[in-house]
Amino acid sequence: EHAFSKGFIGYHRISEAPMVIDGKIAVSFVFEFEGMSGSDGTPVHLPGKLFVVAVPNGDAVLSFTCQAPLSHFDQMQATLKEIVSSYHYSPKP
Repeated sequence: EHAFSKGFIGYHRISEAPMVIDGKIAVSFVFEFEGMSGSDGTPVHLPGKLFVVAVPNGDAVLSFTCQAPLSHFDQMQATLKEIVSSYHYSPKP
C-alpha cells in the first residue's frame, strides 16, 4: 500500500473490507486523494475517491480500480461494488 499511495497527493484511506469475488476472498478499500502525480512528476490536482479490490488468482493478484469525483462517489459506490462482484473467471478454451 505504501508504494501504491506514493502516486497520489493527499492519500487517505477511508475504509477496508473483505469481499467475495468469484468464490475467492478479496480485500477492498476506499481512499480519498487530492491529486495525482502526472507522468512527468508534475502534480495534477483532481480530488476524488478510489475503490480498489485485490483478488488472489493463483500466483497473481487481479485488481479492480474504480474512480469517481468526490461529489459522485458515495452515490456510485454500491453500483461499483455490484460491477466488481459480477466478475467470473473464464479459462481460455
